Amino acid sequence: MSTFSDSFTGTANPLGGVWAAPAGSPGATPGLQKGLGGPSNNIQGAYNSNGGDGLQHATYFNSPTFVGDQTATCTVGAFNTSDTMYLCVRMQSGADTYYGVSLLGSPVLTKRVAGVNSTLATGSGITNTAGDVWSLQVSTSGSNAVFVVQQNSITIAALNYTDTTSVITGGQPGLAYTANNTGHASVFSSFSAVDTGGGATGQPPMYTQRKVLYFI
Repeated sequence: MSTFSDSFTGTANPLGGVWAAPAGSPGATPGLQKGLGGPSNNIQGAYNSNGGDGLQHATYFNSPTFVGDQTATCTVGAFNTSDTMYLCVRMQSGADTYYGVSLLGSPVLTKRVAGVNSTLATGSGITNTAGDVWSLQVSTSGSNAVFVVQQNSITIAALNYTDTTSVITGGQPGLAYTANNTGHASVFSSFSAVDTGGGATGQPPMYTQRKVLYFI
């Protein structure tokens, strides 16, 4: 089972290391910058490094390699309501293609294919306001992408969705954002992911119990 985590400590522009931008993602820098951000520039994390260009930038980690069944979790330390932040799964390295969930305003599950978003599911969910700190988790599994989404450990039933058409397979968990704010007000303060290796969505792989009989 592969795992990955990043608390975005230190300073780097772009993130670098194992982080990279998928081919075709807009912007000259691959995804996010890490350092101090937030409304007062005092929150450590990863934030928009591309200014208010209004484009949806993406970044994924390229090692270790994940299977299609995967769960990604992030903590949002601060955000500006003019930005849209996404937690992503099955992000393709060779194209601007992935599934993403945003919970600013109404929760939305989207599928992005070659740079074009389509909405798969929406719901009323939990309303966020600027300054909130919250966690988001997205799990997907199966040859049809079955989704389970949680915010602050509460399942958002409206986003329990199964994609059966032109399903995105493979790929890596990652992050994306639409950068409408010119500052650094929106900050991811942590990120982690685990591949579930064919087990139930969001759960470790299932193991077969073996019974052994002893004769005396």
